[in-house]
Amino acid sequence: EDFASARAVLKALKSAKQKLQDEYRQAFVHLSLPEVFSFFVEHSTFWWDPLSLVTDDGASWGPRKAMTSTQLEAFDWFEEMASFTELMGDDDPDTELVPKIVQKCIFPEVARRLRSCWDPTSGRQTRRAAALLDECLLFEVGE
Repeated sequence: EDFASARAVLKALKSAKQKLQDEYRQAFVHLSLPEVFSFFVEHSTFWWDPLSLVTDDGASWGPRKAMTSTQLEAFDWFEEMASFTELMGDDDPDTELVPKIVQKCIFPEVARRLRSCWDPTSGRQTRRAAALLDECLLFEVGE
């Protein structure tokens, strides 16, 4: 229960990262974080409807309110994860965490939804798909 959300895990890691900066770097924690957070990020996509297929803003299903934004910053994990990657300034080993998480979890989900759900004859869905792809381009990282 202490680690039931990305926020809780980030809180514990933030404390360790601030107190044990050298040890944090030497332990290569940044290499495992995309895997650690992928569960939380993938779980958050259950309520994501970026093409606005079944919901209007404010609708909900299950335990959460649906998220219809094409902006990835609207996810509840995004801001805290982004600020976590800046704790050590320009030399932070976690600098690429958000782009890696987006590539690992969000890119495949976007591809699936475009392949299986998008109606290219719908102007509204096409505009939302274009906005979604524009957003994804912001997180493309060269290998």
